[in-house]
Amino acid sequence: MATRHISEYPQLLNTVLSTQKVVYLCGAGASMSLGSHRLSWANWIIEGKKYLTMPEQGELDRRIGSWTSEELIDAATFLLGSLKRSDLYRTFMDKTIGVLHPTNMEFKDALSKMWRAGDLITTTNYDIQIEETLSAKGISYECPAEILSVIRSSTENKVIHLHGMYDRRNNIDNIIADDSQYHMVLRNSGAQFIQNLIGTHPIIIVGCGGTMEDPNLSGFMSFACEKLGGANIPYFFLMKDGDTMPDLPANAIPVFYGDDYMDLPFFLSEIAVTRLQRMAGLRSIVSVNPYLKRRTVTSAFGRMHFSNGFNPFVGRVSELNALNAFLQSNEKFLWQTVLGEGGIGKSRLILEWMKTMPSNWFGFFALKRPEAAYQFTPFTDTVVAFDYVLGQEQQCADMIAAFIEVFSVSPYKLRIVLLERHQKLSEDDWLTVLKRKMPSEARLEFETGTYPNSVLTIGMLSEKDELSYIENYLDAYLPLLNTSPFVEKCRADKANTAKTIQAAFRDSMKLPCLRPLFLSVFIEVWLSKEGHTKLTSAEELLSEYLNKEKKRWKQILGDDALVDSYLRVLSVACIVKTFNITDVRGTNYLEEDCEKLISFFDARSERPGADNLFEDLFVSVSEQEDEQDRTMLFDLLYNEVNKKSKKIANGDSLESLEQDEKFSLLAPYIKVDANPQEVYLDMLVRADAATEEEKQKLVQLQKQRIQKEKTLPDHAWFLEPCFPDIINEYIVAYAVNERNAERFAKLVRSNSVLDLANFISLALDDWPENSIFQKIAVTPPEEELNTSEYYLGLMLRIAEIKDITAVEDVLLERDPIFQRYELELWRRIAIVLTDRGDTNRLFDSSVKYACFIKELSGQMMVRDEAADAMEAYCVGLHNAEAVDEYALFLEKCKDLVRLLDGNRRIAMCCCQNYGRLMHLQLYENQATEIQQEWNSIVEILKQCNYDEDICKTAVSAANEYFHTLIQRKKDDELAKLEDSMDQVHQESGLCEAAEIAALCLANLYKSGGQRKITPEIYEKVKKYLRNFPESMRIRAAFIITSEAIYSQSAEYKRVPDRIINDANKWSMQYPSEIEFQEGYFGLLFSRLKYAQEQDMRNEQRRVFREMKKVAGRANYSEYNEHNQLMDTVEMLQIMFGY
Repeated sequence: MATRHISEYPQLLNTVLSTQKVVYLCGAGASMSLGSHRLSWANWIIEGKKYLTMPEQGELDRRIGSWTSEELIDAATFLLGSLKRSDLYRTFMDKTIGVLHPTNMEFKDALSKMWRAGDLITTTNYDIQIEETLSAKGISYECPAEILSVIRSSTENKVIHLHGMYDRRNNIDNIIADDSQYHMVLRNSGAQFIQNLIGTHPIIIVGCGGTMEDPNLSGFMSFACEKLGGANIPYFFLMKDGDTMPDLPANAIPVFYGDDYMDLPFFLSEIAVTRLQRMAGLRSIVSVNPYLKRRTVTSAFGRMHFSNGFNPFVGRVSELNALNAFLQSNEKFLWQTVLGEGGIGKSRLILEWMKTMPSNWFGFFALKRPEAAYQFTPFTDTVVAFDYVLGQEQQCADMIAAFIEVFSVSPYKLRIVLLERHQKLSEDDWLTVLKRKMPSEARLEFETGTYPNSVLTIGMLSEKDELSYIENYLDAYLPLLNTSPFVEKCRADKANTAKTIQAAFRDSMKLPCLRPLFLSVFIEVWLSKEGHTKLTSAEELLSEYLNKEKKRWKQILGDDALVDSYLRVLSVACIVKTFNITDVRGTNYLEEDCEKLISFFDARSERPGADNLFEDLFVSVSEQEDEQDRTMLFDLLYNEVNKKSKKIANGDSLESLEQDEKFSLLAPYIKVDANPQEVYLDMLVRADAATEEEKQKLVQLQKQRIQKEKTLPDHAWFLEPCFPDIINEYIVAYAVNERNAERFAKLVRSNSVLDLANFISLALDDWPENSIFQKIAVTPPEEELNTSEYYLGLMLRIAEIKDITAVEDVLLERDPIFQRYELELWRRIAIVLTDRGDTNRLFDSSVKYACFIKELSGQMMVRDEAADAMEAYCVGLHNAEAVDEYALFLEKCKDLVRLLDGNRRIAMCCCQNYGRLMHLQLYENQATEIQQEWNSIVEILKQCNYDEDICKTAVSAANEYFHTLIQRKKDDELAKLEDSMDQVHQESGLCEAAEIAALCLANLYKSGGQRKITPEIYEKVKKYLRNFPESMRIRAAFIITSEAIYSQSAEYKRVPDRIINDANKWSMQYPSEIEFQEGYFGLLFSRLKYAQEQDMRNEQRRVFREMKKVAGRANYSEYNEHNQLMDTVEMLQIMFGY
């Protein structure tokens, strides 16, 4: 076969690439190719002839005449009419049109791709093979309004039948084969939608021959020619080489797809794939498109990447069923997470699922480019997969928000799939952070779109599927190997070879390594060693694999020294994805290696076979970018950055940037357009905050940049490896020695945007003990503006970092220009050190943090998030019950409150923790003095001008302090507490403060105490009661102080009925509160004294009975005390005979 390519037809290629939607018009030839049948129009009529009487057959032959389109339509009209009169019509249709089914797999695949692109498929055929292929619905000329909706993309896509359809399953038969009937449709109900169809979008006509073979198509083309007139919308008529050129409209262009009918599906597939590549800006947001044919990868590591699909997919039936259920849910928007270890097959699963989704669904793996997502135009139901979210939560959140917005105004469904390794229920988990980063409206939609089974966890393959996986891999891999007796033996008996490999794999590898990625590597290593392998770990396995690949590289590069150079440079590319070795940014300690490789590539580029050589090494060449007149991203973001920045009073430092958070997020991207250090110094100069040394450094960098640009060649060499993450990680660990780890880290960070942060996150997850990764992780960048990326990478895996002291030192030494990230990193350090249980390190770190905030306050406004990190240190010290260290840290925090002029959140954190410290001290030792801690709280209250929220926090601590003072009978301190709480009440109006103040007075001036209550004190308590009449605690204080004041004048002053009644009511309302029983009893005792003085016998007996009743219900069991009220009752009985 000699299939043509669309590149041979520039006008077709331009139309395919530039048009939003195209129309495929399928004639009889398309049906014949799809169903592998020969039922052309002529053959269909001849088949019907068998059902006619002899006279009818003669009449049919006469009408057929010379087989013109008009004669064929006339013959079909006669045939169908005769069959309907003889009741044989249904039998004829069922045995001809009704039995057609799609069988041509290549054509079916091409149709699926055409449908995924959201294009229109129309047909003049009656059969429903296209619907069956696509699992789609069909629609005919009888529903013109609905067809218009399909054309305008305001409803779901459907196959459009211009001449009706015959569907015996659903009892649909509205075919037209009559010329007058056809023209009636065109002139009436169908005219509008057909004119929209032919006059709006380019048409690709799939007829597989001249129009003579398809009268329906011929008639449609005549109508189109008549209606379009001089329209310039192109029609492309697909033909086989050697076909007779039919009469075509002026705007129709013949396109030859090949010399055989079998070439048609491949030509259509190329058109569809080209469409998929450009649809709605897909190139800018798609990292992996499942529907594009991947080139064959010969590199060993390249074979392992999921997107290459080296070996056939196997197993995962339950997972695919779960994904399909997720897809077919009725909701317009849903999302789901897919979790599994690295190399377990998450991405491959999603890739294969996307390939097999119904044709009305299109899926892809997304690049994290939010600005491009807003330019996306939905064209069909869509699945978007995000491969790893951790560390890229903001970009993913913005992209999801963009997709939700653009799909909300379309008729299409949206599914989001989030692939990650782990998920945990914490505020720092990637999913929690992702939601927090979303705009409020998008977050609401996202929460609403949570799929009920929102987590799909991918585990190991079953033993049966694992064996099938090995057999499939052998099928794909063995043909690539040079022939040897061992290889021949394996080829001859693949089944037993697979079983032997499986047994060896499970015997050699530990449970965590029983993943498809490691299995693929093991198969190749086992074959290369002819079955003689003794491996016990992933490191040993990958080492063997890398050594095997190095031998292949040596065959290409020629010597070991160049292989080593390639490997060192490749290790950088494994992280940055695309490494320009011609124009390397930052300090390039691999300059000699790069120059060797460039010389080799330049020398080999002119030789035959160079393209294959470069593909094997993942090398490409392109023109060097022109760096002149490029606008710095920094300028675009800030519009002459920091013009509004002013010097703080001391003249030595800058105010915090107004867009601190946005700046932190976008700073890593500055290196795309400029040297980050040059931009940073430029920022200082513009803000009039640069030292002379910094100004000179800026001039030097500018000169170096200009000089470098002049010396760059006109072309650049790139390394773009496509390896699985674990392979990338191992190559870096292998190629980078500990001596060069710092230089390597700085070089990589200078040449990537967030790539190192993401790499370290995965590497520390897979190899937490690896010293190279540990060193790379804590090495700060050379450029100040790269520090945000450094902090971000550490935040993701700070729990795995061994040398946290090194991170703290960087935080203390660097200029705090990314305050938000810095504060968050301190907070996570506190959490990690707490989890490690190292109290000394935790305290040491807390002191460093306090110093950091102190220094920060002298340079810019401190963000509120500073309190979050402070709280994390406090929680750690509190949980460790490190009382002394906790107290010392809080003293430093109190100093910060003073230094920051009463920063509200820090002050509140400080207050809360002084309260916790008081509680902890009492827990450790009941005799501990906590007066100093309370005095600190009072000091903070005054510093913050009695802020309401801080007052609430202080009141909480005051409660415990109050009870402690009561127990220790420290009346002087109790009086001071009353003054403080009264002040808090006056400033904030808090009921809780008034309650404590009132109880302080009640305990200081209760009956029988050393202090005598005065009317002024009593009036103060009554004022509290008037302000908060429903407060139980103030009611108790009122009863106690009422008893005190009336007990002093009981002989001559009767307790008012109102107070007695309230006391009675409250004693009944709070039966378990002993204060109310005692208070009411005391008031009754005063009333009794007054009755005795006045010789009121009946009153005495009545009051005594009430006292006895109160004493009887008073319950002291909770306090483990004797009922003194009952003792009093018994004494009165003895003395007065009541």
